[in-house]
Amino acid sequence: MYCRVVTGKLIHESIDKVIKVIEESTIPGLKEKKGWIDFELLFDNKTNEFIVLARWASKEDAIAVTKDGFEQEQIGKIAHLVSEKPTINVIEQFRYYSK
Repeated sequence: MYCRVVTGKLIHESIDKVIKVIEESTIPGLKEKKGWIDFELLFDNKTNEFIVLARWASKEDAIAVTKDGFEQEQIGKIAHLVSEKPTINVIEQFRYYSK
């Protein structure tokens, strides 16, 4: 399994607008993508920093959203809400532990 890890910082009080984009555009679009497993948003209210973990069945599936333009389309929808361009990496989920 692979994760697209997106990190960045939002401008003050914009998290609700970002969540709206995620719920109305990003998640419905991801549901159509081959190999998409899940999506997790982490957010620090004090620093406005966020982390997105999007899990994919394969590295190829994780990279495909860059090649087909979906990723840039989604980032474009929140560009005015971030204080800097987000950092995006694809990494292997090496271990997963749960309760």
